[in-house]
Amino acid sequence: MTKLISQEERINLSNKLYPLYDGLSKDLLFYIAIDTLFLTVAKGFTAVQISLLGFVPTLVCVLLKPVLLKAVKKLGNVLSSRVGTFMLLSSAVLITFGTSFFTISIGRVIYESAFVLKSMESITLKKNLEHQEKANQYMKIRGASNTVYATATFIIAIVAGPMFNVSPYLPMWLCILFCMITFCLSFTFYEVKDKENNLETKNKPQESKEKKGSKKNKLSKILLLALISNALFINIVFVGQQDSKLFIQYQLTDWYGITTTATLLTLIVASSRLSRIVLNMLFNRFYQRFSNQVPIVLSGMLVAGFLAIILGAVLPASNIIKVLLMTLGFDLIIPMRDTFIIYIEDVVLSNSKKEQQQELFTNMEVAVKVGKVAMNLAISLLLLKVDLYYVMWMFVLAGIAEVFLSRKIVKLTTKV
Repeated sequence: MTKLISQEERINLSNKLYPLYDGLSKDLLFYIAIDTLFLTVAKGFTAVQISLLGFVPTLVCVLLKPVLLKAVKKLGNVLSSRVGTFMLLSSAVLITFGTSFFTISIGRVIYESAFVLKSMESITLKKNLEHQEKANQYMKIRGASNTVYATATFIIAIVAGPMFNVSPYLPMWLCILFCMITFCLSFTFYEVKDKENNLETKNKPQESKEKKGSKKNKLSKILLLALISNALFINIVFVGQQDSKLFIQYQLTDWYGITTTATLLTLIVASSRLSRIVLNMLFNRFYQRFSNQVPIVLSGMLVAGFLAIILGAVLPASNIIKVLLMTLGFDLIIPMRDTFIIYIEDVVLSNSKKEQQQELFTNMEVAVKVGKVAMNLAISLLLLKVDLYYVMWMFVLAGIAEVFLSRKIVKLTTKV
């Protein structure tokens, strides 16, 4: 009896601290706010070197996928998450104190690889909640962790610049401090032990071979579509927000000049951070309102965001109306990612066997990185031929493709 109570207490503590642990370890806080500034001013890197730091470590991480998967299977979910958090700490130290391009590149490889191991924490959370018969709280807890992250990044976006002006290394010291805190929090993470799965399987009614085969094919199709859809959506947001910000910057510079552009761009980015916080706080209501239609609605809003930015650039209206349209568009792009990821994770966890989940989550993380390399390369080649305006239309088309993928996933999951 004492052992059972102890286990339940550990699960409750793990679930309770999950939003804080996950929210503060989703990225290298402070570093992501001043990364290009830090690398150019403190490390003296050129634009080419910074570009390589984004491309090469991601590619190396993709190639390391078999090694990372073996590590995950060997370590298990909880230890993988803990090692992933320690890798984030290690990468922060290497990036901060590294004196050569090679050392900082190693730090970035560790940084990229850390998220593959850390992704196992979602499996642990779902498993614990299923054990407690609270699986329906998965979305709520994951939404809470996104709110913590969105709030933290919003505050950091405001204070990181002034801190950097005091000392380029001050934000990085705080980055390391937060990594140390989350590494300590990772020791509170706990996963319920497997038991009597075979008994549950025996008690289930037997299905015919034909029915089993049909269901297996349908589940495989769902998981494949979820992997592709997740990689496409995340990279539309990730790459799209970078290019959208650049596109808006060019437009504002033509209308107002450099000084006013810097102010307006800061306000637009701050607005997107606020909208991200609001959407995460309203996540449960949003999910209950749209239920199975969530990915379709999110993909549609993503398309609307890019269209609003394009419309703001070409609409024959006052500059104020144009700026407001582009701000609205930018606000619709960034917040969509958090909610979509939670939905896809739940689809994967709900339509796969437990022994498949480690490999599936590893593949999801690697697929995102492959998509990131491919999309950045495609856009770089496209920009050699056409203006950034046409790249924005490429994101619209990619968003429409995502709508159709989402419709297919919704259709298949409602029939399972």
